[in-house]
Amino acid sequence: METELKTCENCKFFEKHYRWNYDRFSYAYCGHCCAVTRRKKINLNKACENWSEIGSKREEREYKIKTNLFLMAKRIEDIAMLLEIEKNHGD
Repeated sequence: METELKTCENCKFFEKHYRWNYDRFSYAYCGHCCAVTRRKKINLNKACENWSEIGSKREEREYKIKTNLFLMAKRIEDIAMLLEIEKNHGD
């Protein structure tokens, strides 16, 4: 049985950083850990005590997208409400 090497890059809490490279984004070979705090990771070859198996990347990505869309919709509703208040109570 093959044992998986535990590194930051294959941890479910690791968020990769990207940089703009002329005409596209490319992986910057660094990132941060979202397990407890957003701390920048320098050594990608060794995992911390919070390491956890990735599981299904598609499911993880879908969950993050849905969560962010929900939060964005809430912010848009808040902005629309503020604009309506301003319209009704403006000069």
